[in-house]
Amino acid sequence: ESGISHLLEHCTVARTKDMDFYSLQDFLFENSIDRNASTGRLFLNFIASGHKSDSEKMLDLLMEFAFSPAFDEEILERERQIVLREIDQRSGEPMYRLRKIVLEKIMEKGSLYLYDPLGKKEDVEKAVVELLKKYMLEF
Repeated sequence: ESGISHLLEHCTVARTKDMDFYSLQDFLFENSIDRNASTGRLFLNFIASGHKSDSEKMLDLLMEFAFSPAFDEEILERERQIVLREIDQRSGEPMYRLRKIVLEKIMEKGSLYLYDPLGKKEDVEKAVVELLKKYMLEF
């Protein structure tokens, strides 16, 4: 779903079952671990980097993000605002708009190249925690 995967990307790496947003930030800072996620046309990717001595911590985080993310309303609202800002910022960029126009002219309807990972504001605005959990189970 347009926008839901982007919102899901943000929400999955924003907290864990044992750490709220701020505790997770402290943990990452204290351990010099960086984490991120990205949404592509087919995949939701989770990334962690740090010192090799922290490999087990990074793998534990990635496993939780990918297989048992902790969603709640606070995280959803926080990340929703960030995703909506990203959509607004990106949709006004001339190269982004031009790329979209060109792809719509040359690609067949239904092509993966027409999928926009940023998503639509309407989809992001109406998303609820239950929907994110449903989509996460489908991955």
